[in-house]
Amino acid sequence: MDCECLDMLPTVFRVLANPKQLISDDTCLEKLLDWLRDVVQKDAAVLDVSGMPFLKEFFTDVLKLEEPSPGILSFTMRLAGLLSISRTGFQNLQREEILSCLFGESGVSRRLLWDDASVRSGWIQGMHSMIQHQEAVQFFEDSRGVEVTLQLQSDTSMFVVSAATHLLAHIIHSVLQWPLCRPAKSSSCRLSSTADVCPNIDECDWPSCVQKIIALVEASLNSDVSSEVCHSVRILTLVFSQCQTTVAVRLWPKVSGPVGALLRRCPSFVAQPLADLFLTLSRCFAFCSLDSEIWAMLSFALHSFTPPLASTLALGIGKLPECPLSTKLDAYNVVLHPMDYVLRASSQRMQETGLLDETVCDPAAVEKLLINRSSCIAFLCQALGHIKDLSDTLPSCPTQFPCSLLVQSVLSVLQFCSDEILPPCVTAATLCQNLIGCVKIQRSSLDTLGSLSKWGAHCQWENVLNVLLGYLKNPESDPVVLQKSFQATCLWLISLCSHREELWPRIHHFLSNDLFPVLKKRIFDLRWEVRDSAVEFLIGISAAFQEKKDLRTLLFTSGIVDLLMDLLEDPESYVRASTAMALGHLVGITGYLENLPDLENRFTSVEENIVPQLLNILSDDSEGFPRRAVVKVFTSWLKNHHMWKGMERNIAQVLHGGGHDPDWEVKVNTLNLAETLVQQTLNGSCCIFATKHSGILKPENVWNSLQELYETKLFEILFHTLFDCDRPVAQKSCSILILLKKATVEFCTEMNSEPDKHMLSREMMQDRISSRCGYCMGSADNANLQTLENVIDVLMALNLEVLQCELEQSSDYVVNSPRSLLHDILATALTSSEEIDVDCY
Repeated sequence: MDCECLDMLPTVFRVLANPKQLISDDTCLEKLLDWLRDVVQKDAAVLDVSGMPFLKEFFTDVLKLEEPSPGILSFTMRLAGLLSISRTGFQNLQREEILSCLFGESGVSRRLLWDDASVRSGWIQGMHSMIQHQEAVQFFEDSRGVEVTLQLQSDTSMFVVSAATHLLAHIIHSVLQWPLCRPAKSSSCRLSSTADVCPNIDECDWPSCVQKIIALVEASLNSDVSSEVCHSVRILTLVFSQCQTTVAVRLWPKVSGPVGALLRRCPSFVAQPLADLFLTLSRCFAFCSLDSEIWAMLSFALHSFTPPLASTLALGIGKLPECPLSTKLDAYNVVLHPMDYVLRASSQRMQETGLLDETVCDPAAVEKLLINRSSCIAFLCQALGHIKDLSDTLPSCPTQFPCSLLVQSVLSVLQFCSDEILPPCVTAATLCQNLIGCVKIQRSSLDTLGSLSKWGAHCQWENVLNVLLGYLKNPESDPVVLQKSFQATCLWLISLCSHREELWPRIHHFLSNDLFPVLKKRIFDLRWEVRDSAVEFLIGISAAFQEKKDLRTLLFTSGIVDLLMDLLEDPESYVRASTAMALGHLVGITGYLENLPDLENRFTSVEENIVPQLLNILSDDSEGFPRRAVVKVFTSWLKNHHMWKGMERNIAQVLHGGGHDPDWEVKVNTLNLAETLVQQTLNGSCCIFATKHSGILKPENVWNSLQELYETKLFEILFHTLFDCDRPVAQKSCSILILLKKATVEFCTEMNSEPDKHMLSREMMQDRISSRCGYCMGSADNANLQTLENVIDVLMALNLEVLQCELEQSSDYVVNSPRSLLHDILATALTSSEEIDVDCY
């Protein structure tokens, strides 16, 4: 602990105990407790009543008050619990009878202030912190803590109820993992049944308070009172969530019977807490044996829960890394049941083969949900979302899983929404009536369809692309639906080509004859969201297939590039930004146009028009998004060694414009460009400079590289942004300057052994530091940077390493420091104790 903070603590605690100096801001007390908790966790002996008399005085003064502030009393109890974490601290507080006065049977819980929820919460949290050893457990028992905590489980404040539940779970978990007794088997054993537990487990010498809590949990599980049952299930969920094998071995045999009985009668109010409990148990190492009774309970729950709740439970089971195959198949069955219903409804006869041969959930319950419009939409959205979440875990082999049928069921949902299916039966007509025009279902279906693209090679992919094309053509499609249609189309096209290269001619035909005509129309849609989605789709397709000669030809001959040039003046900034990125990417792949001289010559003129327009956006656009995109484009070109006429001059323009931009993200992106330029220049791979070298930092190479960077005005931008008010900008600039300084130091070291006219002596640098101090304070005008030697002077004078350490700290590190916090508490108390007359006018 800081010495200054330690000196301030007595004054702070005197202020806190003074009822005339109220702390109006409770967050100060919370921050003070957080800081003291960190101190105690590092070394509990630092804060001790016996060695710090002011702590004893604080507790005594607060307890003497007839009506202390509820906030201060809550703080006092939480602080006492914090100081009792260690046995020594507990004993010292108990010796002074502080704990008995605060937490004892005749303590705070019997005072009128107990009616305040913050006081009750402070009592619980203090006890929670304290119970880290057996003496604290005994104190909890002697103070009738069990009875008080159980009463608080019915509190009017949900925060108090939650804290009480966590306290009971903490006591059970803490005590059962202590070596009070050991089971006959090793604690690393896995439970397959209750018979695996040592026969004398009931004879373990548990504290009576723990036995009482567990007995009450058992009794509550058999109760008909919903609140009691739910509280007990949540306590067990919290205990088992710690995944301690010792605790599981000792506790589960005591509660497995009541839990099983509760599952069999399964009242609706406890279904969700039970599902959470079973999922928690399934993740516990002690129950991961495949013959554990937990899996039988999970399967029973899947059969007995309502379809929506069973689907939520099935999602959790499907994500488990270890699970019996039969249980996992039951989980998949539950998730897919709604899609099976849709697939059968879309066929000519409901009896035709669907996704499932038999069902886990009650078919009548599923049908009841799907014939009502509101429940149908909610249930299908849930099912589609769960399929998307499980898409990575579902078997990829078509012989193991009906992937083609699942894709077809999702397509059927989309066709019902767009009224493209002639209902073959009454069931289909009801589904169509419920789903037609439902944007929510369309969004979920398209997301799910995109996640299933990994099965593209095993499905009737032509149907998928035709349905997606229909949505893209539909003039009434919602903008978000169109966006997701573009995204799903891109995913399916990429997946098809990656798995079956021979499909490329057919895909190219689909792109040129079907998709690109639609894309051209969508690029000039009246809704900016659609225009933006169309441009983003173009970026994705061109990036995925940039090595395909046919696609490059299609892109550069279809007129899309000319349309994009017009979009650079779009009224919406997002569209301008996406268009700049798209054109930048198209320019970047011109390197693949070898052996296509006519196409390359045609695009050269386009390129000559793109660069000036991008520079105009950087200098004139009023929105930040397009300017950021422009800088990213130039950075991408530089990284990929794309060259164009006037490249060095353009890079210097971007550095100057972006470095002085009012938007901090533009400046950070500009510094990313600068970093790329520096790295490539120092290793000799930069494409904008004529000088090339092997990357070995010889003196002449370093000097030439620094000279080239100097000529681009790079150093002016770096020094300008080094003291920027936005910390990320200054951090980036500092890291680049450190890289340059390192190269400069190596250069100077080499030149000490081999004198050169460019070498500056240490004395010369020291003489020039004083003339650069004005610049170091952030004023560029005071620095003479007319030669590279001047720049090196400034670079060597700056203590960049110290500055970097300062910049790595958060911007509010001074305000949030313990010293500042203590000053704030004193200032707040001083202000509140003064009577200040304020003129409201």
